[in-house]
Amino acid sequence: MERREAREDSAATSQPLSSLRAQIAGLRVSVAVLRLKSLALKAGFDPSQARHPKGSGRISGRWRRGGGSKPLQVDIPGPRKTPAADGSPKTPPKSPRLKLPKPGIGHNGGPPLEDPPELPRRDPGTSKGRTAVAKRMARWLLTALSRAPDPRIRLVAQAIQAVGWLTGAFDPIETYLDEPKSLDKLRRAVKAEKGRKGTDVHHIVEKESAYQDGFTTPQIEGPDNLVRIPRYKHHDINGWYQRRNPDFDGKSPRDYLRGRSWNERFEVGLDALVEQGVLKP
Repeated sequence: MERREAREDSAATSQPLSSLRAQIAGLRVSVAVLRLKSLALKAGFDPSQARHPKGSGRISGRWRRGGGSKPLQVDIPGPRKTPAADGSPKTPPKSPRLKLPKPGIGHNGGPPLEDPPELPRRDPGTSKGRTAVAKRMARWLLTALSRAPDPRIRLVAQAIQAVGWLTGAFDPIETYLDEPKSLDKLRRAVKAEKGRKGTDVHHIVEKESAYQDGFTTPQIEGPDNLVRIPRYKHHDINGWYQRRNPDFDGKSPRDYLRGRSWNERFEVGLDALVEQGVLKP
């Protein structure tokens, strides 16, 4: 009896580790799925919930109300449905959708991709609060799209659409994901892309400090100093100019450049565009 038990113990310990490793890998996948579901629930998004069928009018495609956890219904306000000249109702406009570039081949180098930032279900109630949330989501998406394809990208996009109150931020989020461009293209975009939502005209040499130091309007407002860039990148560059930087003797770039030449200011302005991923190096 003792010999048989010894043989059974020996067989158990000699089993390959592949089975145990497979079980651990399965648990990891399960945990990852639960995390993604948690993110979707925080945003009120439940892809498995039944929707109204196509042909149901304005409610086509919307979630049905049901028991259990009540997800947030996508209801982006639009113009009221008004009857046409013949008395039939007009087709309502389509709800806006967040358009993301297709992920490239990407890479797996560097630190692992962090989990997506929390997306509040409730509207922060202020433009500043909504912008702060939109920027966090845009930055995560930009990082994720530069890596190997990640299933969370699609989930985050769906969650942003589901909350509804971020509709006004779709354009600046989309432009934030633009690839870097040449200086010539950024300059030509000032006129060629005039009216493009989610973009701003940016002065390579900062406008206000240049006027304060006596530079002329033709220099400051001339076509060589103007580029069209994504709005949130514009915000990032303005913030970069205000923060202390060890590369500028511990001063902010804005303070460091006071009293300096146009060429030095221009080179620093180009470096800022490269650092923020707007200008090709």
